Amino acid sequence: MKEKILEGVCGAKGIITGKVVVFEPDKIKIDYKPVKDVKAESLRFEKVRKKIISEWKKISYGWRGNISRVLDAQIMILEDKEFVSKVKEKIKQERMRVESAFLETLEQFLKNLDESENELFKERAQEIRYLGKRIVLEMQGQEGFIPVDSGSILVTDDLLPVDILELRNKKPVGVVTEKGGATSHTVILARQLEIPMICGIKNLLKDAKDGKDAILDGWNGKLILDPSKSTLQQYEEKIKKVEILVDKFVKKKPPKSKERKKISVLGNIGMFDDIKTIKKYDGQGVGLFRTEISVWDPIRWRDENYQTEIYQSCAQEIFPDPLVVRLLDVGAGRYLPGYPEKNPFLGVRGIRFLMKEKEILRTQLRSILKSSGMGNVRILLPMVTIVEEIQAIKKYLEKLKKELKVERVPFDNYISVGIMVEVPSVALMAEKIAPHVDFFSVGTNDLTQYLFGVDRTNSNVAYLYNDFHPAVFRLVSSVVKGAHQFRKRVCVCGEIASDPIGAVVLMGLGIDELSVHPSDIPFIREVVTRVEYKKSKELAKKVLEMNNSREVKDEAKEFIKKHVPKVAEIMLG
Repeated sequence: MKEKILEGVCGAKGIITGKVVVFEPDKIKIDYKPVKDVKAESLRFEKVRKKIISEWKKISYGWRGNISRVLDAQIMILEDKEFVSKVKEKIKQERMRVESAFLETLEQFLKNLDESENELFKERAQEIRYLGKRIVLEMQGQEGFIPVDSGSILVTDDLLPVDILELRNKKPVGVVTEKGGATSHTVILARQLEIPMICGIKNLLKDAKDGKDAILDGWNGKLILDPSKSTLQQYEEKIKKVEILVDKFVKKKPPKSKERKKISVLGNIGMFDDIKTIKKYDGQGVGLFRTEISVWDPIRWRDENYQTEIYQSCAQEIFPDPLVVRLLDVGAGRYLPGYPEKNPFLGVRGIRFLMKEKEILRTQLRSILKSSGMGNVRILLPMVTIVEEIQAIKKYLEKLKKELKVERVPFDNYISVGIMVEVPSVALMAEKIAPHVDFFSVGTNDLTQYLFGVDRTNSNVAYLYNDFHPAVFRLVSSVVKGAHQFRKRVCVCGEIASDPIGAVVLMGLGIDELSVHPSDIPFIREVVTRVEYKKSKELAKKVLEMNNSREVKDEAKEFIKKHVPKVAEIMLG
């Protein structure tokens, strides 16, 4: 067979060579023929049911937030006496096989959730239905929820974040999907678990067939089918080279570009375990803790002890380096009970939601303060639009500090408060906002979407979403100039910070910190260590005068190839 290359979007970096495993859960085959031995079929149901409950509890254990929420909901159904009784009744009275009896009973159960006006219930119904298919596969004798072994490349239409969890125990493994984008929750989890992933390959399932030899190049968004011997050899050498270079980069001193410009390289995290990767690669702290990943379940939003335990553990683990805790950034694509919206990306999300839900805000701020005793914790406000929002939160924070003093709870009285720059209004008004905050953190993912009026999850307008456009860098430049007038530090925590061609331009704009995916820390450290600050400024000056993202990428790629060839060889192909 002739070698064929399919190109998609880089999801999670890395390289996997192996066999393609096609996974199509929607094509489950159900045998509707009546069974002869009803008793044996009921016993089979009990055996599989108990096995699934046991396995899913093991997966759920140690995980927090939306992941355990979905799994626990499914476990509750399988443990529900009425549900189990109805399945057995169908088997006995209608002589149905376990699979069909289970699916019919599940659909009846979920019908009420589908008919609910509450979007959160509807979302849960979809999640449970999706996982119900996994149970049917298990009942049919398939080992695990997803039929993939270590060293395989999973090819599928799309995956939920919960699907990625099973794969963490089967590494090395890769994932390629037809749908999805670089900023989806599934991709974010894949990065955190260091599972190479490519998404957005059109007609993927037509070309990638079961058992085909393949190479997943997560660095460059390529799936190579039926690779030649020379291509395989080339990638095997590249894998070894990556390991050698990462080890070499990590052993270097903290990044300081020539001309004595210090740029800190930190890591973005969603859960406690991510800190281990930051420390492994000698990162300089946590630049962004996405708390909604660890504290997704709405029940936990009002659980102060639960949140305090998480933040304290993280603060202790990363000490003495900083832990920047972003307040719950829920809303937009994440359904909220009581907030049905026709255009959620322009509605109640981030700080807007928290200011309406004072009890949730109170719980999280108290939890963060209680965890700040060592002095390395910072507070980050999401989706800020105007100065008045900052003033209101800071005033409320002072009130909570007084409460904790009365309760004699130790905390950092001078805890830093910064804001996310995600909307153009804040970027343009940075000079006026700077006196009211301690630092800025630029979220280029959302900033790009609001700058161009593009829903970054909508594939129909994906061609308009590009965070390498000169307009994005102009806004970042505006933030840096406004913040530095008041000696306030600026960090960039969006996707472009994890890309060497983005990092080098940001460096030239005068950024103080880059917060990246933990596994990218060695490469970004190498960029800011090797490149002369003067030359990066010259590059940034050119970028600000360019017309489109293609010009920016081409110029920055050539710059990286010239000044950091080893990084270019790995990350740019």
